[in-house]
Amino acid sequence: MDSSLSHLLAFPAHPPPTPPLTEAEYDKQAKAHCQTLSKIPPPRLAATSKGGEHPLDVRQSSQRKCSRADEHGQILNPSINSISYLRVLIALATVQNKKSFEIADAYHPGSPLWAKALDFINHFDPIQIRYSGTEMRYLVEATAIAAIGHRQPAAAIAPVRTAILRIDPLGATFTSSHPFLPQLCLLAQDYTAALPLLDLDIYHFPTTTQKATQDTADPLSPFLCSHHESSSTYINSFTGLTGKIEDHEHLQYFLWGAMCYMAFKDWERALLFLEIVMVSPTASTASKIQVEAYKKWVLVSLLHRGKVPSIPKTTNTQASKMFQQLGKPYIGLADVFRDGIQKEESVANLVDEATAGNSLWTEDCNSGLIRQVLHTYRKYSILQLQSTYAALFISEVTRRTSPDVNDYAETAQYVIKLISTGQLNATISKPGEEPSLWVLRFTEVQEKASGKRSEEQQLSDLSRQITKVKTIMSHVQESERKYGLNRSYVQEAKKMKKDAANGGGDGNAWSGQMDGLELDQDEDVMAEM
Repeated sequence: MDSSLSHLLAFPAHPPPTPPLTEAEYDKQAKAHCQTLSKIPPPRLAATSKGGEHPLDVRQSSQRKCSRADEHGQILNPSINSISYLRVLIALATVQNKKSFEIADAYHPGSPLWAKALDFINHFDPIQIRYSGTEMRYLVEATAIAAIGHRQPAAAIAPVRTAILRIDPLGATFTSSHPFLPQLCLLAQDYTAALPLLDLDIYHFPTTTQKATQDTADPLSPFLCSHHESSSTYINSFTGLTGKIEDHEHLQYFLWGAMCYMAFKDWERALLFLEIVMVSPTASTASKIQVEAYKKWVLVSLLHRGKVPSIPKTTNTQASKMFQQLGKPYIGLADVFRDGIQKEESVANLVDEATAGNSLWTEDCNSGLIRQVLHTYRKYSILQLQSTYAALFISEVTRRTSPDVNDYAETAQYVIKLISTGQLNATISKPGEEPSLWVLRFTEVQEKASGKRSEEQQLSDLSRQITKVKTIMSHVQESERKYGLNRSYVQEAKKMKKDAANGGGDGNAWSGQMDGLELDQDEDVMAEM
């Protein structure tokens, strides 16, 4: 270790120089430092000193100035020497091959090395780490895989989530590390722990080649250490912060994410994630993951809307046909649900249909959703009554919708709960103590599920929506900027300009599109609010 420690401590200069390095100088030194460390064999990086000390054992003082000779008795600080600290961690935690790595036995939840990795993840310099992206990705993946392998998935949830969000605080760019978080949360049954990442909308998928990265680079952010308006300009396969995205990886992320939302009944967000899986492009037919998403989509649609809508129009035609073919038992259940509601039938037929498919629901891991569908049938039966009746005695509501036609008190309490939670827009009149004589009156105007909203709440919602639209538009502009740098786009633009010069068309067909779109979109939002 003694021979390599001077190299490990070479960057960045500490204390920082005065005046500070320019971006160009910082970029040059960081790249040179990474190149130097890449020439040091991992066993040397992982070696201890003659005195048995290890570069990760103590923390270098950020206050005391010391000579280079004294620094040999110091240790790497994860927040200052992030690149070097990470390289040593990887040398200790993994056994690297040419194109992959294996996890060392010493790296597992609860081990001393694991504790150092957690300390590093919480304190690394996000700018430095852009220069050592492959090693950072290895660490995140090794952390997740080691925790799963030792049947302690909960131990990796916080570090994996923290690493992803410290690299990209807005979570706008998908990476090959993303699927690990919902997978860990599902295995640990800690579903809400995935929300800090799942709640962030993804706007970009990373470029996969050096040429594509160079072609779409932002000229205003020429260096990795520059301020980047979009994380997509530094998160790519070239920097190593993400591996190549396989087709199944983003499908798994959104399917597992939907399952996390299902766990605490956020049906709307779950449907969004499932539809993303369903409409994802396919070469010819649907994948197994997409079929699984479709089956859950049918059940979640019943839970959220009381009916199954048409398959999204952007779904691949062949995939849509396969969904309908392989999802017949689910569609059959949905048909019984719909017909029973419309005909004001009891839940008995739906129970029979569900019971007949028990083995299939279990095989598909959808038994829990089926039970919730049976439970929610009653709610939609009551909601259906308002399309026919203005008012009903609770005794009549009980007869039409309750599993026990004689338990009027239970029906009254169930209806009151629907009203209080905003799921049913109605009132109950109580002329006496006997619940059977109480009257349920439906109102004509459907209000928000949360009831009447104050002016402050409406303004808050408006502000939130405007902020969201601005965020979306900034990412759309970034996507158009990248698209405009695409060779096919440039060639087509030249052709259109030539045609325009010859009187054959408008050479400015794409000119100013974003300005007009931004204005129109803002106007639409204001009108809707």
